[in-house]
Amino acid sequence: MICACPVVSASDRISFEFPLEIGDSIYFEDGYYRVTLVETEWQFGWAVLNISCDGCFYEPREVYGRENETIYYPTKDSSVISITNTRDVSRDSARVTISFPEHWSYKLVSAEEGTKPVTVPKLVITKSVDKTTIKPGDIVRVTVRVENVGNGSASDIAIIESPSAALVPFGGGLKLKIKDPLPAGESDDDAYSVESVRSGTFEIPETVVTYYSESKEKYTAESDAISITVLAPEVKVSNLETTIQFDRTEVLKGEEITTTTTIKNTGDAPAKSITLINKIPAGLELVSGEVENTYFEIKPGEMHELRALIRANEAGNYTFNPRTVYSDGETTIKSQTIVVTKKVVNYKKYLYLAPIGLIIALLIWFVIKRHKEYSF
Repeated sequence: MICACPVVSASDRISFEFPLEIGDSIYFEDGYYRVTLVETEWQFGWAVLNISCDGCFYEPREVYGRENETIYYPTKDSSVISITNTRDVSRDSARVTISFPEHWSYKLVSAEEGTKPVTVPKLVITKSVDKTTIKPGDIVRVTVRVENVGNGSASDIAIIESPSAALVPFGGGLKLKIKDPLPAGESDDDAYSVESVRSGTFEIPETVVTYYSESKEKYTAESDAISITVLAPEVKVSNLETTIQFDRTEVLKGEEITTTTTIKNTGDAPAKSITLINKIPAGLELVSGEVENTYFEIKPGEMHELRALIRANEAGNYTFNPRTVYSDGETTIKSQTIVVTKKVVNYKKYLYLAPIGLIIALLIWFVIKRHKEYSF
């Protein structure tokens, strides 16, 4: 009677001791991996074992099993199967302890049974998206590819997609369908779309696929999850810049000044409900034009200009403080200082006329006097 006896277990691996005769094999995962007793060198206590993997990248290896020695397959750093001990080696048998993943299926197959071909499907699931960084409202196309890398056909294939809270299925939803049955060495894919509904970083969950072998063994495979970044909505705002300029800033009382006030939207959104408040300081007077106004809307890059003629009525220093109030805020600026002075008469430059005036007055007096004398 052939039996496998448990030796030791770990959190994710288990070890069993198998009694083997020459030609017997241990089939893991329905024969996807195999360990076969090929022959013995009983004089030395050695057993010759063949380790192989159907449909994978690992080359078969023929190894010598010895007591209290460990053999790793395919390598020590990435061991899938380990032969940890070989004992009781005779001319035609040996007891072999093998360590393997705890969730694997396994069975001991005699030399006669081993001549029958064993077919095992093995599906590899690959999930991809057309973009991983998007904006709210963007559509992401999700593609699921299923490849059979085993040596048997897979049938009754069910593809299970889990939804994401922030990526809502678009159109046909999460239903996927591929070729069924899927023969060994073939692949197929299907796709669906999701729409982003809010910003943040989210995962499109892994795809889970269940399928059956030709011998009606059930298997499960899954893809990796995919991270999607949904950028925050771009906020566009207006930005009004107000300037005021004068044709001159030093004038005499009674003279006039030309002012130019401009409002320009340097933002990336229209400004609405705009009011320009620009009080004229006492001592100055509006002659024509305007320094205040209201606008319904100023588009990005658009500029409005106001011109006015201001008279300086009183001497002094004056500044304007235009205030612009609009839908996205308000601004206040301070203008240059206008200096208004009184007109001053320089009497010194007329002093040279005093002697001339005195002479003219004396001449007039003399003429009048002589005229009186001769009139008698």
